[in-house]
Amino acid sequence: MAEVTTYSFQEGLLDTVLGAMRPIEVVDDRGTVAGRIVRGELDGCERSGTFRYEPAGGAPTEVGVRRMTARTVLGRLLRPTYVVTHGEERWELKDLPGENILCFALAGEVAGLRLDAREDWDGSIEVVAREPGDRSKRGARRVCRFNSGDLLVRTAVRVDEALLGRLCDAPDPRGTALFGVLVLLPFLHRVYRQESSLIDELFFG
Repeated sequence: MAEVTTYSFQEGLLDTVLGAMRPIEVVDDRGTVAGRIVRGELDGCERSGTFRYEPAGGAPTEVGVRRMTARTVLGRLLRPTYVVTHGEERWELKDLPGENILCFALAGEVAGLRLDAREDWDGSIEVVAREPGDRSKRGARRVCRFNSGDLLVRTAVRVDEALLGRLCDAPDPRGTALFGVLVLLPFLHRVYRQESSLIDELFFG
């Protein structure tokens, strides 16, 4: 049976543009502070595109957009790579080619599970997890759905904690790498929206 908890926070308007960023409290639907989001710092990643989730208990998780070089400018815009770290572990997520032209869509392996995040018709993003190598729909389990906030709207991340705990083999999954990624995905979605607008201007505007 699903045990869905909603975690919410108010993103700053320029958090994905400016190097500085105020700490953002993440609270659950009971009003308890679960942790905070701050500016992260990862080697090889863009300063304004790196975010760090610091849970109330457990190791922090960082997610960053890999920095472009003179040789990778086009690839960075068309199919960015995101670095994920948790403690000493490191993984990568990538935009799904073709799909990412139409909507936010990325995938990769984190903590022994494959994550797929796709934007739905209503603008919400569904995140499913499955065993690596399992591409069947039956093997996919929805662990999260979120709606990115706007200037005056809080971001809401709805997490199936019971399922996440089983997948992570953790009684309290809120300090795991997977939970940290789920909380930080809305920031990658905001980066995607901003850069989609830029690509539209460059190629179609």
